[in-house]
Amino acid sequence: MAYNKLLWPIRSVPNLHSSAAKLPKMVHPPRRRLSATETAEAAFKAATSKTTDPAPKAKPVPAGKELVSVRLDRDVLEHFQEDGAGWQDRINAALRTAARLD
Repeated sequence: MAYNKLLWPIRSVPNLHSSAAKLPKMVHPPRRRLSATETAEAAFKAATSKTTDPAPKAKPVPAGKELVSVRLDRDVLEHFQEDGAGWQDRINAALRTAARLD
């Protein structure tokens, strides 16, 4: 009796051979099995090959300030120097805003 209970799920599976005639025939012949060497080489290649998508690059952060020489109109220079020390930082901030970098 216990033996029949074990076979019960198997008996409930429909007969696959009766529906085999309805399936389309294979267009391509089955592939040959790979040898152990070919399987190992394929696994090694998959494990050691580089990904095709490069990692997205982060936006570069300004590394520091660069010493440059710029010719400015006298009235522009006086405008930024009116408030005293830090006039070069104020010019830099104005240029960043004008260039839409902030």
